[in-house]
Amino acid sequence: MKEKFGALREWMLKNGLFGLVVPRADKYLGEYVSPADERLAWLTGFTGSAGEAVILLDRAFLFVDGRYTLQAQKETDPKLITVVQTSDAKAGDWLFSALPAGAKIGYDPWLHTPNDVKRMAAACAKNDAAVIPLPKNPVDLLWTDKKIPPVEKAVHFPENYAGEDSTSKIAEITSALGFDADDALVLSAADSIAWLLNVRGRDIPYVPVVQSFAVLYKNGTVEWFVEPLKISDYLKEKLSPLVEIKNPDDLAESLDTLGKEKKRVQLDMALAPAWIYERLTKAGAKIHPKEDPCQLRKACKNTTERDGAVIAHIKDGAAVCRFLAWFDKEAPKGRLTELQAAEKIAEFRAENPLYRGESFPTIAASGKNAAVVHYHTSKENNSPVKPGTVFLIDSGAQYLDGTTDITRTISVGPVSALEKKRYTQVLKGHIAIAVIAFPEGTTGSQLDILARQFLWRDGVDYTHGTGHGIGSYLSVHEGPQRISRTSNRVALLPGMLVSNEPGYYKADAFGIRIENVLMVEPLPPTDGAEIKTLGLSTLTLAPFDKRLIDKAQLTPREKAWIDGYHARIKRIISPLVDPETAAWLADACAPL
Repeated sequence: MKEKFGALREWMLKNGLFGLVVPRADKYLGEYVSPADERLAWLTGFTGSAGEAVILLDRAFLFVDGRYTLQAQKETDPKLITVVQTSDAKAGDWLFSALPAGAKIGYDPWLHTPNDVKRMAAACAKNDAAVIPLPKNPVDLLWTDKKIPPVEKAVHFPENYAGEDSTSKIAEITSALGFDADDALVLSAADSIAWLLNVRGRDIPYVPVVQSFAVLYKNGTVEWFVEPLKISDYLKEKLSPLVEIKNPDDLAESLDTLGKEKKRVQLDMALAPAWIYERLTKAGAKIHPKEDPCQLRKACKNTTERDGAVIAHIKDGAAVCRFLAWFDKEAPKGRLTELQAAEKIAEFRAENPLYRGESFPTIAASGKNAAVVHYHTSKENNSPVKPGTVFLIDSGAQYLDGTTDITRTISVGPVSALEKKRYTQVLKGHIAIAVIAFPEGTTGSQLDILARQFLWRDGVDYTHGTGHGIGSYLSVHEGPQRISRTSNRVALLPGMLVSNEPGYYKADAFGIRIENVLMVEPLPPTDGAEIKTLGLSTLTLAPFDKRLIDKAQLTPREKAWIDGYHARIKRIISPLVDPETAAWLADACAPL
């Protein structure tokens, strides 16, 4: 790390830069990146999915959110880089505004959004500093042993899973362009393009997308800028006739043409690379800043996708319950490791023919490791599952009919009174979200407090959001909806999927998280109702660990909800599992 910092600073000096911003990103700006785009990890050692480093000539900072603070401190050298926690894992404005007068900070315009650049530039301007777009990323120049992954074929995503043909989706989004009087829409989010064109891919781990760009014109045609080697003859036949496949190198020419013709172009300033914005504006295009219209439309699942999500969670529930029964048998023996547990739950899921892989790297964390919110289980840090601790496993799957995400915290023998107290407080917050009825127009930010209230009464909290959106055989972390203290203007709408995952983490001691996936649904009107209300239907089917529940903390209503949830699990899952697991379920789901 020291040698890399030294070489980078030497390059910065030669090129007149005082600093360089290195985000954890690729040019498609999604959550996951290919190994060849892990620049932040290569440079700093930090392997989390969100973060940004600022390397100055005399010091360096790594900015992460609350999920990764402990992990970042463990993975980096404190003599070389200072870890700073921010709400969005981006460099704080205070850093840029404190730069020496005239300082120049370089950035790769492919790896930042226009909003990011605008924010950095405004902060730098306070002290006559400036941010400078770089034609080449210096990290790429230094990273000489980078391994380029092989090209993977894209596949058609059939209508029996998608629920709607691509031509209809294109027509719907095109009509929105006409309403806004826009000439074109530039799409950069890989999940938006996958949804719009009914395609899936294997370009990056965990998220089945095809990394590419697209331009949708007001006449309803689409230019899809994608590596030709990814496209089979079969996929060409299945694509909408409105779609024209073009080489990625042709994107610049299409953007320049939009500019020369003075077209009005819709662009999501929070999702698109700044390079696209800068290319369009330099060419003369009129930018209409607006949220990517595919994101909200994709989040509101159609009937087929909703049914698929229900079925996917049933099959996933069977696999998870088999794992929990197996874990309860094996963990007390004292020979089990975190990695073995992570591999076993994937093994159970893989028996389903619609399984296509994990939806994110499984977090299997024993004891104090669970206090690291996004602990990374690997051969290097593989720890034993020790009796007398709690074990946290956060995992998910990609099935053709849906994406899953579940966390369970499990007792491995007797645990402390504090662990039971915190588990029960987290469970109470989880239930408060699960049972809430709320008016149309309510955002997840307005619900977040419900999950934290019981922890707050004891003066404790958790630093991550309470819930995120979930895709349909797409990203396990989907926007634009979320349940979080961070302000969000997007209302929860019928058909949206959202996780419910409050937690508690005591550094170097233990961690607790309980996560289910919920679906937003209309509630039937009650007598005298004057407004329309929505509720959250729980899709995930796996029991909570009753050994960790302090029943004295629960209200009668909370006990009834847990018993009803467990009875539902037993009724649905028992016929799908082996007799040994069914017997375990009967005990695990017995009334409190």
